[in-house]
Amino acid sequence: MRLVKSIELNHVLRAMAGDKAHLKASLIGADADKLSMVDLMYYEDRIRKLKDGLLPIELEACYYSVSCHH
Repeated sequence: MRLVKSIELNHVLRAMAGDKAHLKASLIGADADKLSMVDLMYYEDRIRKLKDGLLPIELEACYYSVSCHH
């Protein structure tokens, strides 16, 4: 899970720096253009708070909460 979390976080951080192309390879995928900087910051925070022992489904749940928040 640590690797999955790290990869997803990397995609989000690169998008926050202006390169949203990386979001296409993330769990955000097709919704990348719909999310604002605030949404990305919220998603980043949610990813960072995940415990390393959690399954990828919990990471997907983080994204789902962001997309619903939007």
